[in-house]
Amino acid sequence: MGVRHVRGMDRSQVLQTFESLKVEKDTICWDRELTGFGVRVYPSGLKVYVVQTRHRGKSKRVTLGRHGVLTAD
Repeated sequence: MGVRHVRGMDRSQVLQTFESLKVEKDTICWDRELTGFGVRVYPSGLKVYVVQTRHRGKSKRVTLGRHGVLTAD
């Protein structure tokens, strides 16, 4: 699984890029402003919102829902 950070783009550019994003393997794009929030993109084109946190030294990642059903707003 890959990891990407979006830099130097305004919101409309990020949304355009996000909609057209294609990956060869599962990739998580992390939000630079909201720690632990990201979008997991699958090769099929499916995009889901995720949250990751740490508790007592262990990392936990939870899927919030599919893009389109939920929005990042």
